[in-house]
Amino acid sequence: MRWYEYAAFLPVFRGHGTDIRRELTCLSGAEYEAVLRSNRARYRLLPYLYSMAGRIALEGGVMMKPLAFYAPDDARAKEIDDEFLLGDDLLVCPVTDYLARSRTVYLPRGEWYELHTGRRLAGGAEYTADAPLDALPVFVKAGAVLPVADKSTCAREALEKPPALWVFPGADGKLTLYSDAGDGSGWEKGEYSLKTYLWNGAARRLTDEDGKAVPFSVIDSENPSAWA
Repeated sequence: MRWYEYAAFLPVFRGHGTDIRRELTCLSGAEYEAVLRSNRARYRLLPYLYSMAGRIALEGGVMMKPLAFYAPDDARAKEIDDEFLLGDDLLVCPVTDYLARSRTVYLPRGEWYELHTGRRLAGGAEYTADAPLDALPVFVKAGAVLPVADKSTCAREALEKPPALWVFPGADGKLTLYSDAGDGSGWEKGEYSLKTYLWNGAARRLTDEDGKAVPFSVIDSENPSAWA
């Protein structure tokens, strides 16, 4: 179950294992509901992941990064080998101890939100993070604008509509959203779009590149993310 939850936040999502069946339907009860929540989270994150992959294809870079890439002058961050950044906004902390329901996490400088509770934490410190059966400790940096899909049952459904925009307040932020036809090689001929959104933390206002106000949802302790 923990490997499946971890895989949901990797660039390539695969359910790995040895000599056992790994389909969700092989589980039942609380175990099934726990991994199903991770599966749904993956589909809802597809606009973020697809946009990131598209921009990397155009500009270079990597999707999965060590903490030192975020804070190269942070000696503690350089030592962390069991957490990683997914893109520029998500900090993922896999749970690898059997039956563990918490783990120590280190958050680099800045402010961060615990994704499944909306709890806001100051960076540059270690914390004991809860790790209930149905959630890994995943954190989002303050100022992030996260494009999120509606509840979906396949990748086509997740990407066919414009995503909702989730804002994590506490700093100014920016999102450059890549999109294309979703299939074929037209993007190689310039058949894609890049749309920029700007979050003004002081004014609590999200606008597009033309200065037009854009609908958004604030994610915090009063309104935590609802993957299910």
